[in-house]
Parts: sequence; C-alpha cells; structure tokens
Amino acid sequence: MYKKILIPTDGSRCSEDAAHYGLKLAARLGAEVVVLHVLEPFTGTLVSPSSIPYYADLERDVQVAGRQALAKVEAGAQELGVSSHVQQRKGRATEVIVEVARDYDLIVMGSHGYGMLDRLLLGSVAISVLHKSPRPVLVVREGVKTDGVQQLLLPTDGSKSSEPALRQGLELARALGANVTLLYVVEGMYRYLGPEAAIYPVADGLEAGFMDIGQQALGLAKELADAVGVVAQTRLAVGNAVDHILAEARVHDLVVMGTHGRSGLDRFLLGSVAEGVLRRSEKPVLVIPGRDRPKGVA
Repeated sequence: MYKKILIPTDGSRCSEDAAHYGLKLAARLGAEVVVLHVLEPFTGTLVSPSSIPYYADLERDVQVAGRQALAKVEAGAQELGVSSHVQQRKGRATEVIVEVARDYDLIVMGSHGYGMLDRLLLGSVAISVLHKSPRPVLVVREGVKTDGVQQLLLPTDGSKSSEPALRQGLELARALGANVTLLYVVEGMYRYLGPEAAIYPVADGLEAGFMDIGQQALGLAKELADAVGVVAQTRLAVGNAVDHILAEARVHDLVVMGTHGRSGLDRFLLGSVAEGVLRRSEKPVLVIPGRDRPKGVA
C-alpha cells in the first residue's frame, strides 16, 4: 500500500492535526514519512528586501519557525515509532509540494494553512495541490482526531475513471482491517438539466433506468470488495450527491473519492462533487487522481 508518505507542515494548528493523523496512518501501514516545510518568498509587487526594514531578520525568523514545526512533527513520529526525515525548501507552497510528492505515494495535509489569502481565494493550498498533484492527497480538517480508521465511505459513479479510487480505497480498507460502505447517488435529470429540472416531470421509466445503472455499479463494486476480502455494504441514494456523501460520512472515519484526468472543476468525480465534499466535510477525505497511479500501489 502506501509506503512513502509526504506530510507538509506550516506550523499551524491545522497542519499539526493533519500531521498527527498522517503519522498515525503511517504507523498502521508501516510507512516512512518525510515532513516538508516550504519557505515562501516575501517578495512581490509591493514587497522587496529594500522595502522592509530588517528583511533578513524576518526571513531568518521564518526559517527558525519552520525548523521548529518540523522538529515537532519529527518528535511525534519518534513517539509512534515511525521512520521520518525532514526537509525545508524555498518556493511557492503548491509547486514545491507537488514537485516533491512525485517521489512519494501519498500526501497528507490540512485543509487550511499557508495564509488567509489562500484560504479565501483558493480554498487553501490543499485545494490547489489537489488540482495539480499526480499523487493521492489526504485532506484533514483542523480538530480531527483519530483512534483508527474502522469505517470507510467509497462513493462511486461506476465510471472507468472512478475505478482507481475504488480499488485503492478497498486496498486501504484491507490494509487497515476496516469495513466499507459503497455509495452511489442517483442525481437523475438534475445532473443534466440543472435547477431547471424541477420544472420538468421525470418519467418513471427514466428514473428507474438511473436506479438500475446505480445498482449495477454497486454490484460490480461489491464484487471487487469481495475479491480482496473486504467487508462491504452498499447504499443507493437519490438526490444531491454532495449532501448524501456528507450525511453518510458522519458515521464513517474516512471518505475516499476519485478524480477525472481533466482540468478545472470537471476533473473531479461527478463534476465538482469531490471539491464540494472537501470544503464541507468534517471527516478526512482521501482524493485519488484518475490519471496517474502512485508508486507502490497495486
């Protein structure tokens, strides 16, 4: 499964919680960890070394704070018996994380951090990393605690592009000894017509066709689960996909979702469902890119 895990940290409470979660997961999987701190440049249109008094002192203080953040996570790794190394690099957080991650199987990071501006405009560095990363990204919200992962939620739309997430989710469940809920949400004509769908009556036969497709997708997913020895139950729901996934996630420990290989919001499974879940979920969400399988994962 995942044998090399990258954990970026900025020293914030959110990144500390994510790091703790990642270390717990690494301990369960027998994985090694690299903890990364990115020194982002202060320079820009209005800011330069000449425009800020004591610029060198400020830069040094940030480096020291970064080393302290790295040391704190490294100490946590030692307590859990997890093999770990630390790195401090310069550059833009997203670009550095994505580049370093090419040598790892999984990124674990908080859903906020690296500045208020990124949170407001980009929805956090985590969202930006998700749009660019060739590796799976496990996003952990601030305040999340874990005593282990016992119940996984695997939403699926039955497409080929969702299969990597399904397979990796099942492999993770097997590695952790967890049970799985396989969820298919029938959004019906709303998915195709948008809000205007409420104006048009949906024929019973058409709706039944959507239900049959969902049942078939769940049946195939259940066969995969049985084949790898994972205990799985199925759920078929009708309505808004994000709302149903979030409701089901409340009684699960982790959500595993996939992405398409396209750019923009439509690269995500079921359009922008994954991003909607990420922004609202109180539970950790593992997002698997459909375009590139991580090293060491079958």
